[in-house]
Amino acid sequence: MKLPRWQLGAIACIAAIALDGGWGSNLASGFAGNSVLAQSSSDRQAEADQFYKEGLELFERVRLQAAWLKFKQALKIYREIDNSEGIASTLIAIGNINYLARIFDENGSVPDENDLAKILAYYQKAIEIRASLGNHLGVAEALVKMGDVYKDRLNCNSWQGYRGGCQANVARETRKREKKG
Repeated sequence: MKLPRWQLGAIACIAAIALDGGWGSNLASGFAGNSVLAQSSSDRQAEADQFYKEGLELFERVRLQAAWLKFKQALKIYREIDNSEGIASTLIAIGNINYLARIFDENGSVPDENDLAKILAYYQKAIEIRASLGNHLGVAEALVKMGDVYKDRLNCNSWQGYRGGCQANVARETRKREKKG
């Protein structure tokens, strides 16, 4: 599959963030405080960490479906061993994959989860977990991701989109929220 130049640039930026620690930097800090774990739990931790690492590597190579499967495996184990930061980091990674799959229109390469509401739900859960841990940088990371989704949802990705429909969409969404609240 040959990607347009702008998509390759977007992938390169995302990969750079991932390699620089943008998605994984907070992950390691969440594991440090769990040193008094039973051997089986630390084995499960290592297994989850390996799945997460493999998911990042696949993501960097734009093998989204394979990365999605690795992150799902890591998420399952992080939940089993109750590793909150691992859960939050993996939820963000899964949200990122689903968002990219939607942008690249890969027609189902990520099973049934390229809906914006579901993507937002991954980020929202990560925000809740990281806020409960006092991880402000992690909360900010997830909020930025949510902002990207809302920008896409409101058709604000370009100047023409902003001028043509985004302003009206933002006003409409604001009125909806005011009526609810």
